[in-house]
Amino acid sequence: MTNYEISVVLPIYNESANIAELLDRLRTTLSAISESYELIFCADPCTDNTLDKILSYRKSDNRVKLIVMSRRFGQQAATMAGLRASKGKAIVIMDSDLQDPPEFISELYVKFSEGFDVVHARRIKRLGESRLRLIITHIGYWLINKLSNTSIPRNVGEFKIFSRRMVNSLVSLNEYNIFLKGLVSYVGYKQVIIDYVRDPRFAGSPHYSQLWGSIPLSLNGIYCYSNKPLHLISLLGLGTAASSFLLICFFIILKIIGITTISGLTTVLILISFFSGLILFSLGILGEYIGRMFDEVKGRPQYIVECEYL
Repeated sequence: MTNYEISVVLPIYNESANIAELLDRLRTTLSAISESYELIFCADPCTDNTLDKILSYRKSDNRVKLIVMSRRFGQQAATMAGLRASKGKAIVIMDSDLQDPPEFISELYVKFSEGFDVVHARRIKRLGESRLRLIITHIGYWLINKLSNTSIPRNVGEFKIFSRRMVNSLVSLNEYNIFLKGLVSYVGYKQVIIDYVRDPRFAGSPHYSQLWGSIPLSLNGIYCYSNKPLHLISLLGLGTAASSFLLICFFIILKIIGITTISGLTTVLILISFFSGLILFSLGILGEYIGRMFDEVKGRPQYIVECEYL
């Protein structure tokens, strides 16, 4: 049931310095669209006073809502919790660090009003981000689109607007290993992309490593939405078997024509190392799939809520 025109879902963790500016800009932008809106903050347990600040704003405005997890489940799980709790006709998801400019919601909403189920905000420029971060992000999108069966638009992050039927479809999937970009592409419906410039962080510092923070999410996007790595193992197995056969033929030919070769430990060690590495690599990929199967079979919830103020 939709009680609001717009819901804004904001996963948040230790963003105390950004709360006042974020709420001020959101209220100004949303009020120009409709007074019928809600702001749903979805927080892992914070170590600063982020939660206290949100609750203090809620005292004067019950459209400010809060969901607190029992432990740190991560941004993807927090976003899904907010989507499940949302009651808007249009649902926006965005970061809470003000890199996603709240004012751009107006443009997302105008495009959404044309009948689209998803309007993605594509970053044509990312201010305040290091070159290393941009390179890693580019590689991540390239890998996902090459190895996954689901196409993910490049330079499209979490900032977007959904229709109610898209959100209903997303929350019904209930996968334990959440990769929201992949789920959105999997569901389909009418989607469109519009461009924006991503601002630098307003205050504070990122809560994940620029290098290691992106790798697990990218791997999740590959393993959860593609069997191609399994096919790659088969191809590698065939390739190494063929190379071994060719190597045998090569030594047989040398023997026939009377060319003697120096046999030694080096060749044996190289072959053992090569095939051992290939076997371990293959087992690692299989392990990633089996681990995700194990998570899904257990049937545990995506997250556990400690308390909520809705």
